[in-house]
Amino acid sequence: MLSPKPWKLETCGRLLTALLICTFAGATASGLTRYDPAVAKAARWVCGTLGGLSLACLLAALAVVLGSWNEENFRRRATWLGGLVFAGLNLAVGAQHLSSAGGALRPTLVQVIISTLFFQAAGLALVGWFLRQERETWAGAFGFRREPALAIVKGLALSLLALPMCWLLQLGSVWCLRALHWDAQQQSLVEMLRLVESWPARVYLGLAAVVLAPVAEEVFFRGILYGSLKQLGFPRLALWGSSAFFALIHLNMATFIPLLFLAAACAFLYDRTQNLLAPIATHVIFNAANLALLYLLQYLTP
Repeated sequence: MLSPKPWKLETCGRLLTALLICTFAGATASGLTRYDPAVAKAARWVCGTLGGLSLACLLAALAVVLGSWNEENFRRRATWLGGLVFAGLNLAVGAQHLSSAGGALRPTLVQVIISTLFFQAAGLALVGWFLRQERETWAGAFGFRREPALAIVKGLALSLLALPMCWLLQLGSVWCLRALHWDAQQQSLVEMLRLVESWPARVYLGLAAVVLAPVAEEVFFRGILYGSLKQLGFPRLALWGSSAFFALIHLNMATFIPLLFLAAACAFLYDRTQNLLAPIATHVIFNAANLALLYLLQYLTP
């Protein structure tokens, strides 16, 4: 069973808050890169100003979260944090309202790159900050030295078992959504991988999907969130709560059930091996197989 982690709830809460702020900041920054062509030029300047102010407020809020907290400054810092986040989100909503004339815009390559940098790359940097606060190393926190070769083999074995089940679950989800006349849209990164034609863009998006995303997501969802909830004495909440959160952040109804299954399987494997390399290997193979299937279907489809 997974060993309890001596992590402070205060540090875990600050990490989660920082990740949410980075996600909001990434959405704001990506929105600044594209406007509906029907929007007037003056409105674009106003939108850019609002978006810039929103980004500044959110980055300032991030600095508040990562600063030193104690009993003396807690109320002051909490007030500043709430005010900055409130202002940042409202400014972002205003900018979003002005940047669109009502039509849905497909995500651009630049927007996807910004999103990966603000969520996954920034997430790994924040986990590094978290471990320094806890005076822990990456290897010690996530068991990287505990039979690494065996952990990777077990991760690869689990991926071979989980892949067919996830594909079946996704087919069933798509069928149900279409039966209800709901649009089963693809994730933005998957759609972008399908649409881009330049090889440098494909290489970047492929590395983001196969390397960056699995490492960042497993470190946070299994390595920290699952372990933190479990140490509180709620093993079922740890398993299904962290798995549901993982599935939800992908913002895609068709993939919610298969990703929930994948997350639960990765948590189970991490629980048994106590080495995060095992679920990372599973996640890498899962994403790589889906990427290969995407390109194969694209090649075979006239």
